[in-house]
Amino acid sequence: MEKIVPVSYYGSDKPLPEVLQLRAGHLSMLYENGALRYIKADDKEIVRMIHPAVRDHNWETASPEIISEQMNIGEDHFEILLTCRYIHGRIDFTATYTITGNPDGRVVFRMKGEALSSFSKNRIGLCVLHPLKECVDKECHVTDHSGETKLTRFPWHISPYQPMKNIASMRWQLSDNCRAQLNFSGDVFEMEDHRNWTDASFKTYSTPLEIPFPVLVEKGKKMEQQVELLVDYCHSSDLKTGSKKQATIDFKHPGLPFPKIGVSRTIEGSLTKEQQFLIRELNLDHYRADIQLYNLGWNKEFNDTVEEVKSLNLPLELVVHVSKDFKHELLDLARIIKESNPRISHIILFHKDHKTTPGDVSVFARELLSSVDPGLKIGGGTNVYFAELNRERPNPSTLDFVCYSVNPQVHAVDNRSIVETPEAQAWTVQSAKEYFNGIPVFVTPVTLKPRFNANATSDESVTSPGQIPEKYDVRQMSLFGATWTLGCIKALAEAGASSFTLFETVGLGGLMDSHQVDPYRHIFRTEKNSLYPVYHILKQVLELKNRHFIPAISPEPLKWNLLVMQINNRTKIIVFNFTDKLVKLQIPIPEGRLYSKYGLDRIFNDINSTHYSNETCISINTRKKIDLEIEPFEGLVINFA
Repeated sequence: MEKIVPVSYYGSDKPLPEVLQLRAGHLSMLYENGALRYIKADDKEIVRMIHPAVRDHNWETASPEIISEQMNIGEDHFEILLTCRYIHGRIDFTATYTITGNPDGRVVFRMKGEALSSFSKNRIGLCVLHPLKECVDKECHVTDHSGETKLTRFPWHISPYQPMKNIASMRWQLSDNCRAQLNFSGDVFEMEDHRNWTDASFKTYSTPLEIPFPVLVEKGKKMEQQVELLVDYCHSSDLKTGSKKQATIDFKHPGLPFPKIGVSRTIEGSLTKEQQFLIRELNLDHYRADIQLYNLGWNKEFNDTVEEVKSLNLPLELVVHVSKDFKHELLDLARIIKESNPRISHIILFHKDHKTTPGDVSVFARELLSSVDPGLKIGGGTNVYFAELNRERPNPSTLDFVCYSVNPQVHAVDNRSIVETPEAQAWTVQSAKEYFNGIPVFVTPVTLKPRFNANATSDESVTSPGQIPEKYDVRQMSLFGATWTLGCIKALAEAGASSFTLFETVGLGGLMDSHQVDPYRHIFRTEKNSLYPVYHILKQVLELKNRHFIPAISPEPLKWNLLVMQINNRTKIIVFNFTDKLVKLQIPIPEGRLYSKYGLDRIFNDINSTHYSNETCISINTRKKIDLEIEPFEGLVINFA
């Protein structure tokens, strides 16, 4: 009988895919849903993942249906024979994968595929993901298909284009006594910096992007590829790290500035009085609203937005979209701003025909709008991913700040991959500061799924009847969605983002339930008028005014993490579990302080309450750490007084 899990965990009562622990000699790894993950020698991660990918003409990923799966697993070896079928739009493709791990540490992933229909594709083949922590700035020897070997390096700041091309094999040093090598066959492979889309990896893949796409695949076309991993033996003493249980918190750190945090306007109608009250209670810093100045009736939408921000008592993050007639459009905007005198925090400029803000638009807007409000900040960048900002960089001298959006599902949709993304989000902030001369970095908006397909080569696919719109995810209302949000807040704040905007106010992509959910309650299974866990997360984070962050490190950041805030003599620690398993951990505490704790799972169950209950207060006199157990997908708030 299939295990039933609480819908509150991750928005579904279906169990997560089965995970197997495998060994190939001195290497350990996980097998999940047809992929090898976290290939390690002792505690040193060598490869993040080896997996197949089938992507259509719009870069949409076809999900595999596992037809058969045969396994032979031993203590130091394994062999898996897997057959999958991919049906997505016009794609009908089948593949058999042979995945082996030998006692000598050799791992081989083979693919034999065949097109069962004719279709267009942008990519079909094996991908290797390389972990950031172990690879960033490391030297790498790349051998091309002619046999020539060149010395290169995994990039430090995010590379806009492929840092390695024409890869037949690559080898890199993990430590003095440990070296890894990957051999590729069946196609030409190259590497891209996956951090551009906030995936926490470098990705080696085929076919090279310089070859025009999409490509027509004829019915009956056969494909074969192979990836081989070889790892020189590593002594365990060379690779072992410290305790897996205890976090590190620098209580003596002077603190990091707290960024401005806002929310986006929903497009699903006006807010009720109760919803307005609940948004005001969050103590947010701004309210994002998008206005397309080239659309008829934009001024009515603008006036409606102005009325909303008055009721919410929030300043506007006004996102202005212009066209080639931007001068006339911005003149109209300036006139209406003078007439209505709205409370504006800052303005973001985008051009509908450009992926990043053109310099002539930002220069004209700054000159024009400075006459309306000399202190008004004008920024720009991209309405899509860091990749676009990185490849088409606007001139920072024409902007007061630079911006881009973030979501965790450009390439992968599973929980593990989503949990990995905050690490890469931090890299985007650091690289943006480097590339744009240190001007403030705004991340807006942060969503759980892409809002639109920025790289489609034809019309986007239509949502199937009965399914929620493609830009939303059932995990929005779940504990998993809340813990991922905490991971984002931690990563962006500790990396130095000046501002970020999270989700929408209400509905399928919001902080609480609304009438928008009604047609989808069979899928989006939240209670009517309920507050999502992410609402309570934000209430906890935004509770302390003039607060600052204290750097904190989890020894197992893909399982659990923590966020530390401090003001005067008050410290708040939020510890959160990303997994469906109980985790045991230790955190250091300020000596001799009192603390109270409560679990966010109880908040979720009390769906109509904005108050927290079941607090326990314990006096700590001499202890320097506390032991905690955190339930699946739970967050635990600890207040020190």
